[in-house]
Amino acid sequence: MAAPRLFVDPAALHHGMAHLNKDERRYLITVLRLDIGAKVTILDGVGGLYQSTIAQVGKEAVVCELGPLETATGESEREVHLWMACIKSDRMEWLIQKATELGVAAIHLMDTARTVMHHPDGKMDRWRKIAREAAEQSERGRIPAILDSRPLAGRSLPLGAFYCAERRPDVPSIRTAAGKNAGEALHVLVGPEGGWTEAECAMFAEKGAGPVSLGTRILRAETAAIAALALLLLE
Repeated sequence: MAAPRLFVDPAALHHGMAHLNKDERRYLITVLRLDIGAKVTILDGVGGLYQSTIAQVGKEAVVCELGPLETATGESEREVHLWMACIKSDRMEWLIQKATELGVAAIHLMDTARTVMHHPDGKMDRWRKIAREAAEQSERGRIPAILDSRPLAGRSLPLGAFYCAERRPDVPSIRTAAGKNAGEALHVLVGPEGGWTEAECAMFAEKGAGPVSLGTRILRAETAAIAALALLLLE
């Protein structure tokens, strides 16, 4: 059996040892039934990997002996950021899980003019846990950042960002538009179920964000986000 993969806070890695907390202990010892001497792949969440061995098992913690630092694999060559209007919590959880599996670099949450769900800060810890677990399951080397929701109005956007537009046969497909930015980080914006307002589209034009198409059908917000990421990351 392959060694389990576990993301650990970099602050818990020091002097050649990884000091795991009670939740990590429960996963390794209670769920997986591992013991001293078992192999564990420890990742720091920012691209580092250690092939490690369980050295001590306490009542509330586990200590692993770290091997040499290696560069973690499992990341896409293209860095893609998703800027996502807030949607219902259950659909947001599904979106975060699948976006992480596909390889998204970060999810920037937004409140737009037609956003219906404005999520409290209490959701963020759960969403970040979902991203972490999905990154472990899909054998990624990094955990995507889930950034707190902020109003879209007045927000600065990266140069060359794209926004997904409905019913616009006159605009390029997202793959065609992204091909012009080879080697650069890509930022794609997906709106709420109600779509973008005219004022938001005008703001995008002023800030250099261009419209892109995902095809002829109308997609739900979470479907549009996953379709965009798949087109950009699964080439």
